[in-house]
Amino acid sequence: MALEAYVPSHIEFDTRPVEEVFVVTLYDADGPQPRGSMTTPHAPMQGSRGALTFVGRRDGKEWQVEVEDVSVTNRTALGCEYAIEGAIRRTVLREFGAGTGPHVKGLEERFDIR
Repeated sequence: MALEAYVPSHIEFDTRPVEEVFVVTLYDADGPQPRGSMTTPHAPMQGSRGALTFVGRRDGKEWQVEVEDVSVTNRTALGCEYAIEGAIRRTVLREFGAGTGPHVKGLEERFDIR
């Protein structure tokens, strides 16, 4: 089973923003029975249905992910689980390069604590 975990910066469920989302996970997104979960204290109610759209980071890239239709199957104090009914569109917004910033010396060199 393929697993995609995103750390979102913005998320909407049924065109309404969802606050304090820590992780959005898609399970077997391209498989026969895709599903997902969202870790947040402000999860949509069980039985809710709508589009899920978010911008999040995964694998050194920032993605925009649009899911046409999801239905919330379970809600807990930690978030919710949902079944994916519609198509999933993923768009890379930007890539974060490794090592492009200035080198920072280690603590032992900066503070001479060797």
